Amino acid sequence: MNNVFLIGHNNTGGVMIYLLLLFSDIIWGLNIVITKLNYSSFHPIFLVFLKLFFSFFAMCFILYLKHGQIARLEIKDIIINANLINVFNFLLTYFALTTIKGVISATINCLAPLMMALISFLYNKTIDHKVLYFLIFIIFGFLCTIHFEITSLSMGHFFSICALFSYNLGNYRLKDIKSSHLLFYNTIMLLISFIEITIIALFFKDHLFTEINTFYLWLFVLTSGFGYAFIQSVYFYSIIHLGPLKTSLFLGLSPLMTYFFSILILKETIDLYLIIGFAIVLSSSLFIMYNSKNDK
Repeated sequence: MNNVFLIGHNNTGGVMIYLLLLFSDIIWGLNIVITKLNYSSFHPIFLVFLKLFFSFFAMCFILYLKHGQIARLEIKDIIINANLINVFNFLLTYFALTTIKGVISATINCLAPLMMALISFLYNKTIDHKVLYFLIFIIFGFLCTIHFEITSLSMGHFFSICALFSYNLGNYRLKDIKSSHLLFYNTIMLLISFIEITIIALFFKDHLFTEINTFYLWLFVLTSGFGYAFIQSVYFYSIIHLGPLKTSLFLGLSPLMTYFFSILILKETIDLYLIIGFAIVLSSSLFIMYNSKNDK
């Protein structure tokens, strides 16, 4: 398993890292769909608990294989980032998925560049005008998916958008962390998040699960538990060897996988407005990722 992440700079290694990124997109897309399949058995809080439990131990194993560097941590910052990236993000996302379709979740996830642009503007007070034009296209595309009916927006939409903002804000705050420390940093964040979710879950212990579908449960463990640790590891490694630009471009395809699997597995219905809106949001998001400069 260790050799999976030890990719060289030869042609074979170059192809492998792109295949790993594509596999990460597939796992990410399946994660949303399989999470929705498990709602008949589990409370959203318990699903977050399971996700963080298996992700933490999987990340510890990866950290051991990679001989990850241990770093001194700012307690205040790591607690804030752990809550933004894991606790708030997952709780809001998993509650949102109880009320919105997978294809809608996929479209909202395409808004990540919009969120990152807003966060960058809040910190730096500047924004690229070319990026601004495509942010307008993203907003137009999203309105298209809801048939331009603002009143149709539900609490699920709001939760999902807030979760995306929280996740991107946490990732933005990680930009100054040394790349060699990211695996260790992420492992500690998962530990902190797992402890917090465990405490929260204790207040709902009488309503956490009903009749369990074992097959769906193990699919969830593989895609959302171990899968999340795998995705984060590939993401960090790709940033180091390919740079944030190419990495963002590839991970930007994950909503397309969610869209595909939602239709294939969940049998969700779509219309022309949703297809056109999703295409506008996705293409505009990829353009922004391609043209944005990294923050200094």
